[in-house]
Amino acid sequence: MTVDSVILIFFLLTLKHFIIDFILQTERQVQTKGILFHPVGFSHSLEHGIWTAVIFNFFIPFEYAILFGYAETPIHYTVDFLKMRFGCRDSTKKLFWFQLGLDQFAHYLTYIIFI
Repeated sequence: MTVDSVILIFFLLTLKHFIIDFILQTERQVQTKGILFHPVGFSHSLEHGIWTAVIFNFFIPFEYAILFGYAETPIHYTVDFLKMRFGCRDSTKKLFWFQLGLDQFAHYLTYIIFI
């Protein structure tokens, strides 16, 4: 894998992340991510897993792309669940922004590990 393809994969994964987390995510998904195994909250993470597999499928064999998608779903779910269940929800507090940044860092670190 070339440096260019690594950069392109990371770009596509972060673009996917932005679109699903900040454009397509519904209020109902946000409200239910902190309820363990709620299907609507879980659907958000499943979207991430599916699109991670789609992106990787252009660069690696299909079977491995599917594995990354399967791995992304519970990892994304766990990160989001912990933030929503135990995190600060008051956006006027510094702790809220720290936890949001930590959440995003965890997601991007996942992509780096996958690559």
